[in-house]
Amino acid sequence: MASPEILPSATAFSASPSDARLITPSLIHHGASTRVPLLSVSLISSQDPSYQVVPGSGDKVATVKDTANSFGLHDTLQYGPRNLAAEITSTSALRNRLEKWDEAQDNMKLNMLRDTVGVSMPMKLLMERKLVSHGPHIPGMHQSNIHLDVLMGRDELLELPDFMGTVDIEGGNTSIHKQMEKKLRM
Repeated sequence: MASPEILPSATAFSASPSDARLITPSLIHHGASTRVPLLSVSLISSQDPSYQVVPGSGDKVATVKDTANSFGLHDTLQYGPRNLAAEITSTSALRNRLEKWDEAQDNMKLNMLRDTVGVSMPMKLLMERKLVSHGPHIPGMHQSNIHLDVLMGRDELLELPDFMGTVDIEGGNTSIHKQMEKKLRM
């Protein structure tokens, strides 16, 4: 009897509805088994499947390898002139951690939801967030996305933009008619 073929997928989900947990590649067999690959690991938007409370330091390293041509030199015609200031400037580890704090907390909450309720709950939550984040904005009106704040758990937080307002970079107080013409490209 031939050994079952292990699928190349890194991780898949069980086909039975009662067992909605992640299974490792060693458990996924092709053939007579009841387990079939349904989705890959990138289901929850490439998030780390750990319970990491504090984000890692993750130093940013700028290199020319991303913009190099076949000779190993920076391709100026395709990527524009090199920005040496961006390559040299390094930020502190504390700043990197503060920038990634909300993302790490959100990943931890989604992973806990996945483990307690099942994979459908984080999927539903991410889908709802995506739907409400692309809401239409009427020019001349204050932009607020209370729906996204509720889904992200920020509805009870009072932050600086909530009571001081946001900075309008578009150029001051123009009439609503001009803003609508600009939005509708008239």
